[in-house]
Amino acid sequence: GEPGVPFEPHHFTAALKELAKQQNFGVTSRGVLFDRAAKLLEDRLGDLYAGLDEALDNLGVPDAQSKNKVTKLRPPKQKTPPAARAAEDSAGQSVIGHPAASGAGQAYAMDPQLLQALQAREAKQRETQARELMSFVGELPNMTPSMTAWMEQLNGLMVREAVADKSFFHNRSHPLREIVDGLGHLQMFRRSPDLSPAEDPLHQRIVELLKPVNYEDVDVRALRAVAESLEKLTAEQSRLYQRNVERVAEASEGRDRVRRARKAVLAELNKRYAGRQVPGVVPELLDVGWRAVLELALLNSIDGGAHYAGLLQVLDALVGHLGGDAFEEQPDKIGVAELRTRIEGELARVSFDPFRRNAVEARLRTELNSPAPRRADLCKMPALGDENEEAPPATPPAGISESAWQHALGRCATVKVGDHVHLLDAPEGGRELRVAWIRGDRELFTLVDYRGLRVRDMTLFDMALGLHRRRIDLDAVDGRPLSDRAVDKMLTQMESRLSHQAAHDSLTGLISRQQFNVALGKALAVPGRSPDIGVMLWVDIDQFRLVNDVYGYETGDRLLIAVAKVLEQVKGAKVLGHLGSDRFGALLPDITQRDGERRAEEICSAVRDMPFDWPGQRMNLSVSVAAVGLAAGNNGVSGLLNAAEGSLAMAKTAGGDQVYAYSAGDPIIAQRKESVQWVVRVDDALEHGELKLRCQPIVPVRPSEGLAPHYEVLLGVKSGASESLPIAEFIEAAESYNRMRAVDRWVVRTTMEWIDTHRHHMPTLHGFAVNLSGQTASDPGFVDFVRQQFQRTRVDPAWLSFEITETAAVADLSRTAGIIHELKAMGCMVALDDFGSGLASYSYLKEFPVDWLKIDGAFVRKIATDQDDYAVVKSINEIGHFLGKKTIAEYVADDEILRLVREIGVDFAQGFGISPPLLLDDLVNSADPETGSSEAEALPGPVEAHGRNHQ
Repeated sequence: GEPGVPFEPHHFTAALKELAKQQNFGVTSRGVLFDRAAKLLEDRLGDLYAGLDEALDNLGVPDAQSKNKVTKLRPPKQKTPPAARAAEDSAGQSVIGHPAASGAGQAYAMDPQLLQALQAREAKQRETQARELMSFVGELPNMTPSMTAWMEQLNGLMVREAVADKSFFHNRSHPLREIVDGLGHLQMFRRSPDLSPAEDPLHQRIVELLKPVNYEDVDVRALRAVAESLEKLTAEQSRLYQRNVERVAEASEGRDRVRRARKAVLAELNKRYAGRQVPGVVPELLDVGWRAVLELALLNSIDGGAHYAGLLQVLDALVGHLGGDAFEEQPDKIGVAELRTRIEGELARVSFDPFRRNAVEARLRTELNSPAPRRADLCKMPALGDENEEAPPATPPAGISESAWQHALGRCATVKVGDHVHLLDAPEGGRELRVAWIRGDRELFTLVDYRGLRVRDMTLFDMALGLHRRRIDLDAVDGRPLSDRAVDKMLTQMESRLSHQAAHDSLTGLISRQQFNVALGKALAVPGRSPDIGVMLWVDIDQFRLVNDVYGYETGDRLLIAVAKVLEQVKGAKVLGHLGSDRFGALLPDITQRDGERRAEEICSAVRDMPFDWPGQRMNLSVSVAAVGLAAGNNGVSGLLNAAEGSLAMAKTAGGDQVYAYSAGDPIIAQRKESVQWVVRVDDALEHGELKLRCQPIVPVRPSEGLAPHYEVLLGVKSGASESLPIAEFIEAAESYNRMRAVDRWVVRTTMEWIDTHRHHMPTLHGFAVNLSGQTASDPGFVDFVRQQFQRTRVDPAWLSFEITETAAVADLSRTAGIIHELKAMGCMVALDDFGSGLASYSYLKEFPVDWLKIDGAFVRKIATDQDDYAVVKSINEIGHFLGKKTIAEYVADDEILRLVREIGVDFAQGFGISPPLLLDDLVNSADPETGSSEAEALPGPVEAHGRNHQ
């Protein structure tokens, strides 16, 4: 402590809280820490508390009694824990118990009351686990109302047995688990949704078997009898289902053998005759039945295919006898009579159209009995195809990308016999099917229902298309007993909860800095990662230390939780972390740097508008965000973190409440020191309505040319005592601490509301021009804000224009150009203000589709006395007209300057020599009550207002 400053207890408490935070405990007392640890690691409490005792003793965190604190029996440490010392001092013995034996190996004996509490806690834990187990059982994919009712019937017994039997969750042969497994197996042979009991004989048999379970005094012997009966019923149903599915599979396999034989015969015929000269009767013979003869011979070949080969020789002999291009070298070894006999005999067994068969046979007899073959009857044999089988499409269906289609096909490749296929748009009762057979090339699947009866065949194309369009869902079959699956799922979830709590910050629920860095390393290690994809955001709460100091640590903790919830809404954020203190991290691995900057801007906006209650005077909330592309991590995670650290520092030194996008070689932003008083004044002005709007006319120099005047909107500020504050200092503070976005939006919103209220005056007022700061000119969210205001007020966009200074426009050329284009697309007009003050003005003017050029007043004000300034104004005017822009002269202070700008040919003028600024409401009050015309419109010359908000 400082000399002369008394030490108070709350100083020590605050220090301990800060120490606990630095150690990432996320708690502020030993008792709370024990409570949370007990919930997390109940099976290892003793060892855990021993380690925590030692760690907390070293840190100096004070001990506290906790009703949930449980200490495992262990040898005494050389150093007696503070809690034990306190208990010994007060009661004469340890709160744990008393030594069971003396000597070096002594152990504490468990206190009877503590032992009873432990046993009750253990029983409660097993009860909870049993209920959780049954909840997992209830998630069976084809669960029906009747099955749910049976499981609820078992729920009480399950809890009772789990509490009484410590080995219940590990004992697969317990009759209750066997009953659950039997019911789960039987569900495979029942329709989903339920049939009525009258239509479902299996339903009534199960009800009868489960009747003993309804009695509270049912014992293990009765449960064993129920389990055995269910096992017999399950085996019976399984045999029926198996036989049905075997028949379906055999039929499908038979159809596929026919298909394969047909393809083999077609291939053989095409190899022998496609493109050759054959008698005209041969294609007719094949079509009327000879191809079927060959297919049957190939299917039924048990002699090595000799019969099939003999039939091919008959066909080739026929081709040779009739003068065709025979495949065999000696096609005539079979005589004509034998040919006719064999052909007619084979056709009689497979040709089912006697009229066509008789016609072909008659033609064969005529041509075979002809004394010499007639070459004129020959034809070119076409290639034969299978009209019954369509080839799968070579390309994805229309509207589906190649990658999406390959993903769907990949899912189909994992389908196995027995898997469930859910037809999501099929009628009730026809949705839940199973795969009974898969063709060898996996192009066809045969599906059966819950009875094992064939329902339909589905092609690979149809299944993949259904998966992509979410009309089909696949569910792989797990053949393990239902209770085993439920126990494994429960353990997996318990482990997941433990891992999640160990890796996540207990306050915000986000992962820790260490886990976040691991995620960064994995993202950087992705093979083939594009250097243009992937962004990391670092978010830091502005003035967080001030929040803790003024409002306390509890308010600071609530603020951390609130910001974490904002980050959870960020689109594309795959990993979120609380990196310590008031800093957060977000990893967006699938977006570009530009999109990452947009997300960062959304975070700034969301925090700025976030409702947050705290005692006393309200401070505006804001965050600073560093947006760093993953390309900055080419040298590893450390390089990425260094880039983020530097970018965040730049955003902070620039005033906070903004995004700084990292790029290699960026200059360091000079830190600007401003008083906290000015920050408060800016916030108060925005919060308490101390801003006011004025306007100054911009009038045509030559009214006869038909140009209409309009007004520049100017900003003013009043203090609480209604005294005007220095507007230049106000603007400077707002820019330094990044408040100009809020100021500009207030001006736009208020101006549009004023126009909406006085829209009947707009035909004579014509329009108003609003200045945009450099911060707003590069704010991509500003355009959406303007669009929302137009939708809300229904103001004509032609009544509102915007002025952007040349310096602000050049600061971020591409972004400002985009904003100007979007404002123009909405119907607004845009002026480039202070034109001529920057460097190389004309080289970038073509990038901005502005309507007016406002000539920098620094040149206009001296054109009557300085020939160089006169020449500059004249040159700017000529360039502007050459590019099709209207020109406006600022700072027209007297009649002489007005005469000269008219002489030069400037279109509009603005300045105190024409009209000083006046309040918006005074502008309306000055309108002629009869004609509605305003004083500004009646002025003989141009009017000048300051071209900046702060003038």
